Amino acid sequence: MPVMRTFLLSRPFWLRAILGGFVAVNCIMFARRVMHDGATVLRPGYQDAVTASDEDFRRVLPHLPTHGRIGYLKPGFERANSDDLAQFFQAQYSLAPLVLVTGTQPEFVVAVAREDKGLPEIPDGFERVQVFSAELALYRRVR
Repeated sequence: MPVMRTFLLSRPFWLRAILGGFVAVNCIMFARRVMHDGATVLRPGYQDAVTASDEDFRRVLPHLPTHGRIGYLKPGFERANSDDLAQFFQAQYSLAPLVLVTGTQPEFVVAVAREDKGLPEIPDGFERVQVFSAELALYRRVR
């Protein structure tokens, strides 16, 4: 009995016990996170935000020229805002090889909505070609 008592009071035993408990708790938490995230990803019809955005912009491509510059218009767009900049680069990626520039200088302008403001107004000298969703429209300079 004294040997068992000495073993239970030893420092290596408690270090191993605490470390083992820590590893067990982390394994359980990791398994729960994987089950939750996996259920979200495997849900029928699930699309991540990048894929959904890419599909929206790809519907615009048939209405655009095959090369050149395309305008990008979003209410209150700021390059310093990381969300605005990320959405701009996602649009650029989706519309490549077209070059996306901010403003209304090009003949075609992609209009992107802001959550709280909706789609931007049609600029003077432009007409609406098509509205693709509540968040995306295409404008064209009137000839």
